[in-house]
Amino acid sequence: MPSVKLTVTIPEKLAERLEPYRGRLNLSQITAEAIERKVKELEDIAGPAEAVADLIIRLREQADAERDAAYQAAFEDALQYALGANLSEFRQWETWRALPDPAALFHMLPASSLTKLDELQAGVESTERWDVVRQFVKGWLDGTSQVWEGVKIQLQGGRRAEKSIP
Repeated sequence: MPSVKLTVTIPEKLAERLEPYRGRLNLSQITAEAIERKVKELEDIAGPAEAVADLIIRLREQADAERDAAYQAAFEDALQYALGANLSEFRQWETWRALPDPAALFHMLPASSLTKLDELQAGVESTERWDVVRQFVKGWLDGTSQVWEGVKIQLQGGRRAEKSIP
């Protein structure tokens, strides 16, 4: 097997103790075996470390997917709910959007939306639930806002929205 020359430095006291035995010891072999053990030890640690890193990436992706699913479900729910809303509800939702953390008001969402939120949280770790609530409320407020922005201009102009006739 080809070899590479390395310079190894050892403490002076160890060199003094080694001197009487140098003729009987293969220092290259001893050094190679010690280095092999240490490298194997590090490789054994690195394997699980890589697996843990992969696990962390996978779990982050899963958490992102749960939050995205919460946002999308709430957005779609809000679009439908907003079509039957009254003017005071739209005004209320607009004030919620201005809050630093509107998610704290999640309990004020309609019961049907809270049921969907509960379903979405069923498989979510307790440490991730608040993130899901935040995304759900954000999606819900974005959905109602989309409907509100679509009709607000017509309301301010005093015009009635006309239904299209197929």
